[in-house]
This record gives sequence, C-alpha cells and structure tokens, in this order.
Amino acid sequence: MLKLFRVLSVCAVAMVLAAPSLAADETPAEKKAAKKAEKKAEKKPAAKGEQGAKKDRANPAFQAPKGIELSKEQQAKVAGLKNEYAAKLKEAAAGAKLTKDQAAARKEALAKAKADGLKGKKMREAADAAVTFTADQQQARETLASLRKEIQASIRSMLTAEQKAKLPGKKKANKA
Repeated sequence: MLKLFRVLSVCAVAMVLAAPSLAADETPAEKKAAKKAEKKAEKKPAAKGEQGAKKDRANPAFQAPKGIELSKEQQAKVAGLKNEYAAKLKEAAAGAKLTKDQAAARKEALAKAKADGLKGKKMREAADAAVTFTADQQQARETLASLRKEIQASIRSMLTAEQKAKLPGKKKANKA
C-alpha cells in the first residue's frame, strides 16, 4: 500500500511540474490557425520587381517560356496582352467548364492513366477521351486552345534573338 502511495505521489508531483510547460503550448486550434496563416503568407506573391516573384498562376498562357527572363518593356507588352485577351479567355473558359459528372470521369481517367504509367500529353489525351464533351464545350475548348496559341506566339515574337536562342528546341531523333 505504501508503494502505491509513493507511485501516485511521484505521478502527482510530475504532473504539477509539467502543467506549466503544457499550458504554454498552443492548443490544437491555435496551431491550426498559425499553420494556415503561414501557408497564406507563403502564397502571397513577392512585390513587383522583387527576386523570386511568382509567375501568374491564374493563367499560364501569359507566362514566358521556361528559362526566359523578360525585360520590363517586354513585361509591359505582356500586360497589354493580358488586358486584350482576358475577357476572351474568361468567356471561353466558362464555356469549356466541365459538369460534376464529367469532372469525376476525367479525374478517374487521369488516375488510371497515371497508374498505367502515362505522362504529360498522353495522360491528358487519355483523360479527355474518357469524357464526352458537348458541342458547345468542344467549341469553347478549341477556342481556348487557339487563344492560348495566339498569346504564346505573340510572346515569342517579342523575344530578342538572344532569348530565342535559349528556347528549348525539338528533340532530335537518334540516327542509328
């Protein structure tokens, strides 16, 4: 009985000593809120002109080709393209939007294609083949694709010869 009393006393003293350090810890809700705030701060793009500024993720059609840094003058021209094409792209994207059933079918097809080892364009083609698009959706998708090609062609046309030399070329087939 005496042993039991000693063990309980030691546990009680340990809890009394540990209680202040536990009270200083954040509650799970506070931890979650702090984590959310950190993520939100990470997502904020850097101010204009700062190193490490994130690219425009809202519409990748306006991004410069990979590995190419645009001058301020070129960036201004791209901003003009954004103003010119924004409404057209928004309208085409709204027309191409998938229904819930189509989105679910496409998601399943993407997962299957990924499991089959497909990547990139072939994976997207497999996913698109699994979805039956309406005539309006198909027309909107084609319009969206042509607008994106126009934008990319405009961006490539404003590149200097030095920048064009840095563009990734087509891979040459091995001659064996």
